[in-house]
Amino acid sequence: MRFFRWMVSFPVAVIVTSALFLLMYHLIRQEELPPLLPEREPISLPKVEREKPEPPVYPDPPPLPDPPPPPPINPGPGPDPDPIPFPDPEPIDPRPGPTGEAALYPILILPPAYPARCEGRGIEGQVVVIYDVTYGGAVVNARILSSTDDCFNKAVLRAVSKWKYSPGLGDSGAIRATGLQQVISFEQPDGE
Repeated sequence: MRFFRWMVSFPVAVIVTSALFLLMYHLIRQEELPPLLPEREPISLPKVEREKPEPPVYPDPPPLPDPPPPPPINPGPGPDPDPIPFPDPEPIDPRPGPTGEAALYPILILPPAYPARCEGRGIEGQVVVIYDVTYGGAVVNARILSSTDDCFNKAVLRAVSKWKYSPGLGDSGAIRATGLQQVISFEQPDGE
């Protein structure tokens, strides 16, 4: 049955396709098609010039007032506190190293700022900090060994991380000295 359908549908499809092909060929072959619409003369419209509107006129803005004077600099709650007592720079290791390098000297040692929240509560105390120094002279691995009050810890770690030592002969990132300790005391300036 399938074979019969195929034998009938194939010749029918060929005949229909051929008929459509011949019809299209006949339509395309005509040389002149009749006009769809009668020809008319083109219409010319007069040019209309539009007037450009005038831009709006705005009044001048009022002048700005003079800026206020800068606020006075607040010097703080009282007179400048005495600096935190700090030992004079001494060599950490006065002996030259095995390569004949110079001793390890502190170059920049700034005391930490007295934390305002500790000062406001009238707290005094001491912090023992331990740290390492690289051949480049930077302080690394700073940590608190002991502290009388935790409110001093952040200020001490912030200050110690900025300290500088004399550079050594080696890779600037390598550790030159380990386990250096420093005791930092915090006292109220007026003895409270």
